[in-house]
Amino acid sequence: MLHALRQRGRVAFAAVAGGVDDAACDREDVGGRDLGISRAVSISQRENAMTIDTNEHDVAGAFALTVFMLVKTAPEWLGFSIDERFRLLGEHLQPIVSKHQAGVRLRFYDVEFYSARVTDLWMWEANDHHAYELLVEDLRETPFWDRYFDIVEILPGVENAYARNYGRRALAA
Repeated sequence: MLHALRQRGRVAFAAVAGGVDDAACDREDVGGRDLGISRAVSISQRENAMTIDTNEHDVAGAFALTVFMLVKTAPEWLGFSIDERFRLLGEHLQPIVSKHQAGVRLRFYDVEFYSARVTDLWMWEANDHHAYELLVEDLRETPFWDRYFDIVEILPGVENAYARNYGRRALAA
């Protein structure tokens, strides 16, 4: 049987009652191959135990945190010309995105074609929770937060946490 133990940014897998169970390791060996664990950096084998460092991104580029901000354009924003909207984006939003680019990435999705509740989805990918929190602190000081856009809902998530928490390979399509 394989047990996962979390401690200080590391996930430790310890084999119980003898050797490492191949099925529990998702049919991968402990010699350094990808075990489907997000942010795996180093793997070491020591007396039926292995440790996977979770302090960095994995080779697939997974982030520690993904946040989906569901937003709705406010009438004031819609009253601006297209040129004015892009000027305001450049003036208020671009400096914040640039300031936090080492720790946070932004992707925009238009959903107004399919939803009356929200018009846009802002997807933030962050290296860690603190990087995201600092970004939000800066965003709240701009007219984009609850003036030009209503922040309808914030949905934080961790990609493939279900697989990582059980030491399994994530499903992929």
